[in-house]
Amino acid sequence: SPLKLRFIAYAKHHEKLYNRFIAPHHIIPENTRHAQAATALGEMGPMAQKAIPALLVASQDKDYIIACRATAALMKIRQESPDNLIALAADVSATSWNRTARTLKYLGTNAQAAVPLLIGELNHTKPWTRMMAAATLGGIASRPEISVPALTNCLTDSESLVRRSAIDALCKFKSEKQQIVPLLLARMQDPDLNVWLGAAFGLEELLTPDEKKTLLAPVLRRSLNSPVGIIAENASMFLRRMNAPPTTNAGVK
Repeated sequence: SPLKLRFIAYAKHHEKLYNRFIAPHHIIPENTRHAQAATALGEMGPMAQKAIPALLVASQDKDYIIACRATAALMKIRQESPDNLIALAADVSATSWNRTARTLKYLGTNAQAAVPLLIGELNHTKPWTRMMAAATLGGIASRPEISVPALTNCLTDSESLVRRSAIDALCKFKSEKQQIVPLLLARMQDPDLNVWLGAAFGLEELLTPDEKKTLLAPVLRRSLNSPVGIIAENASMFLRRMNAPPTTNAGVK
């Protein structure tokens, strides 16, 4: 509806609203729904042949995420090899590199042959390239024995956008939960709001209700005393969403 569109546009520029409604997916923008629909069709594989005309149109969408997801879906339905894309991804200076990397990301495990290449690109001098390489590894979510250690190294990157991308990627390796949860808990001390939110959302998704009470709630209470006011406010919001009191029984934040 027009009201929903206006609210989403407004929330993009107001962190409190975005973090309360958009980020937790209480309200999902239509372009996100369209992109998710393309990915769902791709997961059906050859069974979704009838969707090819619609996906061809979507692959030219001005929203690059929709376009990349539609392109990846077409490749899955047609059972095309990702070899050409992987070869293109080796040239980070190409103008099409971002689109190539995103398409590989949405190919998921079909693009696992690209994992070693992307791990190498985590060391690129450009932060944006490192960030996209991490995001792509998260989308492919394969080869945890080499992907998880490489992404873990990115958690101390000097650029916050790289740290956040690495957090989001690590959360895709759910089978490695025991290894990843302590890493996310440590990132709850990060002074950057975006990084802090990535760790908080990741823990909220990975942990069971009981684990949230014993592991997440204590670090959220410590974040209530953060010198970064917006982090303290978000910590309070997460605690309310968990129905957890802001203080312990002893009254210590």
